[in-house]
Amino acid sequence: PRSVLAKARAALARALQIDPNVVIYKYQGEVELLAARWAMDHRGDPAPAFIAAESATRSSLAADGKDADVLGRLAEIAYFRAQSLLQRKQPADAVVRGGLELTARAVAQMPDVAQVLAVQGALHLLVARTVPAEPAPAKHAAEMEIDLSNPAASGSGEGESLVGRMKADRGPQRRPRRGGATPASDAGAVAQLQVQGSFTPG
Repeated sequence: PRSVLAKARAALARALQIDPNVVIYKYQGEVELLAARWAMDHRGDPAPAFIAAESATRSSLAADGKDADVLGRLAEIAYFRAQSLLQRKQPADAVVRGGLELTARAVAQMPDVAQVLAVQGALHLLVARTVPAEPAPAKHAAEMEIDLSNPAASGSGEGESLVGRMKADRGPQRRPRRGGATPASDAGAVAQLQVQGSFTPG
């Protein structure tokens, strides 16, 4: 497409010499933006094309500074320029802010311009992708262990210890009655009677 881009640039340059008007500047900006995007996809330097695209588009804006369509085109250039900077690990905050300001101006003129709203959303998405996520606070191992040296460490009430809490959870325990144990079977009952008879004075 380099030869096609060269022909388009030459034709637009001749058209501007004959009749410099807003429409030709818009076309020139579109061609330069296309050249910048092609350079991005083929590991070239898109900076000169971005500069030419912005210059031509701003020339068309000079006729009407409130043209929402032209403002949207400038915001689109800012979006792709910011994307190019991020690909090269370079800061793009200023370019993104400039693009968002342009979309705000365009929406103020025509709130229902779908193309401008789409560019605005894409710029916000770039911001979201570049903001690092906050790491979740890690709990220290000491906070997860029970401090058994503190008698009130795990109790629910003041001064309630872990052992006291465990006893309260189990509830009252029945103690075995003193005296002879209840035999578990008939054979056990007979044996118990024989033992008791041996101690009975005769």
